[in-house]
Amino acid sequence: MIAGIRQRLCSAGRPDAGISLPELIVAMMIFAIVLTVVGSVFATMTKATTYANATDRNVRNASNGMNGLTRMFRSAQNLPQVNTTDRPAFSVAQSESATFVTAVNLDPSTADDTTPLEVSFSVDASRNLRETTRKAVHPAPTSPYWVFDATSPRTSRTLTSPVSTTPSDQNPLFRYFDADGVELVPAAGSSLSGDALDDIASVAITLRQANTKSTLDNGVTLVNTVMLENLRKGNG
Repeated sequence: MIAGIRQRLCSAGRPDAGISLPELIVAMMIFAIVLTVVGSVFATMTKATTYANATDRNVRNASNGMNGLTRMFRSAQNLPQVNTTDRPAFSVAQSESATFVTAVNLDPSTADDTTPLEVSFSVDASRNLRETTRKAVHPAPTSPYWVFDATSPRTSRTLTSPVSTTPSDQNPLFRYFDADGVELVPAAGSSLSGDALDDIASVAITLRQANTKSTLDNGVTLVNTVMLENLRKGNG
């Protein structure tokens, strides 16, 4: 049977001599096209996966940073003083830094702890958003008042990183408003001062998480306005 098939092929002018050079070239071209398509799909999927993972990481970091900022700002409060007016909650209010007194309790083991905290947010040279806190202490063992001095316990941590540099035509990290919604604008590179610090009633936060580990732009921007209910004083 096989001999018969070979005889018919030979009689048809196709001797058993393998594939010809043109056929080999065509096969190699088809293989190269398939390989190029598969390689392109793989590269595209790898880039998309890298972008998605980096974006997800940035969203998580930005969310954690925004939650930390909001939690502290929301509980800002003035600090009562002995025989004088309360100390304003804010002592520094700049576009990329803020220092203020807050009532947040960072120790879950002491639910009834009412010790005030002084918290500072700032962006360092590496564009890390840093949080520094220190606990108030009593000026005397029997005093009901609180002060911040050299003995106040201090802690520091990175809240999120890296934070993007603010574009020239965009809102900065922190913006400050009084109870009537009027923006209190610090001078470039300076802090609000005097009555302006005492007038702060809300803070608008624009947190930009910088592009990381991707050739595509996967930066994340979160915006939130925090009402400082302990500090709100209407003018009417």
